[in-house]
Amino acid sequence: MMTQSAISVPFHGVELYIVTRNDEPYTPMKPIVEGMGMIWAAQFVKLKQRFTSTISEIEIVADDGKSRKMLCLPLRKLAGWLQTISPNKVKPEIRDKVIQYQDECDDVLYKYWTKGEVINPRKKKPQSGQLTIEQQEAIKQLVLTRGKSVPHEHQGKATITLWSALKSHFGCSYKEIPEDNFTEALSLAARVPIKGEFIDRASSQNSLPAISGRIVIDYEDGSVTRTEVVASNCFIGNIETLFQYLEKRGVVVLTNEDERRSFVKENLMRLIN
Repeated sequence: MMTQSAISVPFHGVELYIVTRNDEPYTPMKPIVEGMGMIWAAQFVKLKQRFTSTISEIEIVADDGKSRKMLCLPLRKLAGWLQTISPNKVKPEIRDKVIQYQDECDDVLYKYWTKGEVINPRKKKPQSGQLTIEQQEAIKQLVLTRGKSVPHEHQGKATITLWSALKSHFGCSYKEIPEDNFTEALSLAARVPIKGEFIDRASSQNSLPAISGRIVIDYEDGSVTRTEVVASNCFIGNIETLFQYLEKRGVVVLTNEDERRSFVKENLMRLIN
């Protein structure tokens, strides 16, 4: 399983950690639950029961540099979970905000099912169909956060790589990305490989042994059919070259049954005589 790093992005005025699995953003739930002042054990059971088809355990590199498996919920399901929360169980200072959010969700669902359309009055769009200011800021902060997560000498190039990936994929600047592609843009910015992110992290944590070797690539009809990493001391060559090498090392190579029988017979006779 590949270990992932959590990226912090803004979500409704708070910071969420985001990881990507199968090109979909997920958020670790334990920090959210405990941050709201609730007991994790009880919410763990609820999440397993209510969201059993979408919840996933993902190995994540935490702020302390250690890898941990955390229960994560798809970002698209977070609003549904928030609707199940009892305001009496959260911190007093956020209780009113939770109640207000749940009331608004009730109104949104009612308008969706009765009118077929809902508009968020707080989200002002620069142009119809494009990202809101809030969504633009979320992508921007994700790119900047990932860019700053690598060693200083790689930060500039890493940030350029992320912006370039977004522009190449969507064919426009991030501010011009269609609103329907917001989740896809967030996912892309979270998963594009950047120089220095994994190599330096692995060496600083000693989480992986040093590996050296060679890559064997098999071709068939102009296409790659197999790739395999082998150790540096592995023999790579045809069968004739192998036999020559073994014979030089003093090994007798017997390629068929008749040769083996003859060899055993001759050496047995030699021992008897």
